[in-house]
Formats: sequence, structure tokens, C-alpha cells
Amino acid sequence: MNRISRSVAVAASVAMIAVGTTACQQEAPKAVAPSSTSGTTQGAGDSSSTSDSSSSSDSSSSSSDSSSTSSDSSSASSDTSSASDGGNSGAVCTVSSTNYFSKKGSSTQIKPFGTKFDTEYISSIGSDKTPMSISSGKPQAKAPAGDSYLYESGQQALVFEITAKLKDASGYGYMSYLNFTLMDGQQNVCQRDSSSPVIKVQDKLPEGRMSGDEIKGQIAFVVPKGQDYSKYTLMFSSNSDTGATAQVGWSG
Repeated sequence: MNRISRSVAVAASVAMIAVGTTACQQEAPKAVAPSSTSGTTQGAGDSSSTSDSSSSSDSSSSSSDSSSTSSDSSSASSDTSSASDGGNSGAVCTVSSTNYFSKKGSSTQIKPFGTKFDTEYISSIGSDKTPMSISSGKPQAKAPAGDSYLYESGQQALVFEITAKLKDASGYGYMSYLNFTLMDGQQNVCQRDSSSPVIKVQDKLPEGRMSGDEIKGQIAFVVPKGQDYSKYTLMFSSNSDTGATAQVGWSG
């Protein structure tokens, strides 16, 4: 082969190799770089999930707080209701009129419930004085049965058993509800209940002229419920005039 022909052949071979290489490059698949958009989308999804979870947690916490607040409010309402029923420690006795109630004076002797006093029954004109003994049992709180015009919501009866005796059968003495006055811890006068529904007829204190025989019976007063009745004072005065000073009394 002459030099020209060899040169042509070599050139042709080089051209064929170049064409084949180009074709291979066009058919080979291209590598795809990781998509930043895909990463961002996934991140956004995670953020949304976290936000939803946080929102759900906050909502649950808010619901719990609301439930707690509702419970506290219900408890406070219950306490208020209890207080309105008379369990209020600040409740006091009241009367529509203070006529025929005695008062505690500097000469009034006050001793614990159950103590027997030796005193005198002094007539209203003050000329007749008859030695007598008198005592009162501890107060007993009792709820009135049925309707009673004296009792309102939050009130009940406070009952005392009285024992009295004239030491001189020839002397004068008259027993009456008007001889007794009850005051609460703030020195307010309590309403008498002379026809109390909580005391049986046969158990009531006999009223009328006294003799030398011992008399025994119960008396009642209208008081607010739920109080410390040991701080109340029951007083006796043979003089039932309004504002008379009581002779003796019981408390504690």
C-alpha cells in the first residue's frame, strides 16, 4: 500500500473511533443529583407533624386546666351553698323584739353548764325573796320536725333541761320562759320558742307558781346551725322585766 492510501485508511479509522465514542456518550444515563426540593418538602412535613403534636399537647393541657378550674369553681360553689344553709361560723342570733329579756351585768354569776346555783327568787316588787336552787344542762341542738313559723333555713332549736326548786315551800316563786335569756357568742339575744316542736309536751318546763317540789323540764331557743354553742350563755332572772340584770347564768 502506498503512503497516500495508508494515510487515508488511518484517518478513516480515527474517524470511526470518534463517532463510536460519541454515540456511547449519548446513550449512557446521566447521574441525577439529590433534589434539594425533596429534602425541603420532607423537612416541612416533619415540622408540620411536630407543630400538630405541640398544638394537641397545648390543647390537652388547656382542657386539663379548664377542667381543674371548673372543679375548683364547683367546690367554691358548694362551700357557698353550705354557708348559706347556716353552717356559716359568722351567723348570729336575732330577735324581732327585746321585750322581756334580761341582760348580763357585773353581778351576774356565770358558771359551766350543769352547775347548780343557790340563789333567790325575787318577786317583781322586790319585797319577797325565797331561797331557791336552779341548774341547766348542756345545750342540745335539735332540728324542728315539720313546719314551724319560727324557724327559717339554716336555723334549729337549742334545748336546755332546767331543774329548779324553792327551798321554802311557803315562799313565792313563778316559773316562766320569760325568766330565761339566751345570748350567742357575740352577745346577741336569741329568740325563745315557748311552743317548740322539738320538745314533747310532757317534757316541757312546767310554767306557773312554784311550790316546794322540784320541777324539771326543757326550754328551747331558735339558733343558727353549725355554731359553737359552748360559747352561748343561758341566763336566769326571777325578774322578767325588760332589761333586768340576770342573777345567774351558764356557759362553756
